[in-house]
Amino acid sequence: MSAQELQHIVIVGGGSAGWLTAGVIAAEHAAHAGARLHVTLLESPDVAPIGVGEGTWPSMRALAAHAS
Repeated sequence: MSAQELQHIVIVGGGSAGWLTAGVIAAEHAAHAGARLHVTLLESPDVAPIGVGEGTWPSMRALAAHAS
């Protein structure tokens, strides 16, 4: 691994956007042989979720399949 390769990504903020972003980034990099990227998600225990479906869009099913 060269010194310029990204090794660790920290996503600040959970919720739908944070979790989906972390999942997609992790899935994309796990698909490559020898990938060593570490993804960390930080979310506050003091912020309650908005609720189910607050950010659901028509292509959500395809995005969820891509992230798994």
